[in-house]
Amino acid sequence: MRATTAAAGGKTVVFERLASRAAAAPTQTATDASCVYYGYTASCARSEDRQVPVATGVDETARVAVLVDLNAREEARPDASVLATIPAGTCVVVDECTTASDGNWCRAKVSSFTGWIRQQAVRANRWPVLTFAPRCTAR
Repeated sequence: MRATTAAAGGKTVVFERLASRAAAAPTQTATDASCVYYGYTASCARSEDRQVPVATGVDETARVAVLVDLNAREEARPDASVLATIPAGTCVVVDECTTASDGNWCRAKVSSFTGWIRQQAVRANRWPVLTFAPRCTAR
């Protein structure tokens, strides 16, 4: 079970409760893998590509480059409702990021909606993939 809520100061907090069977079993997450692929390429993402985006400038927001077609969700959890799909190559503004057991999630503002995007996913139930990079510049 996972829920998100706003804490004092407006930051999002993720509360998780793992099933006792799942908590006892050793698992390997995508962040444990030796190579997290840079989008759908054959290249491994660099450590700086995997960092949480940092706000630059006075507007207190950061910009990220979406590397794959990416679902923006209502909450920072993989089973939350999908609000829209952001096309690969889009540069979006994020105003907040939070870390959960499945990695970093950021709240992205795109056109007429705001949704949560996950920084890592697993492609074909096998390969960990970086879904966005913490800047909007070419690699």
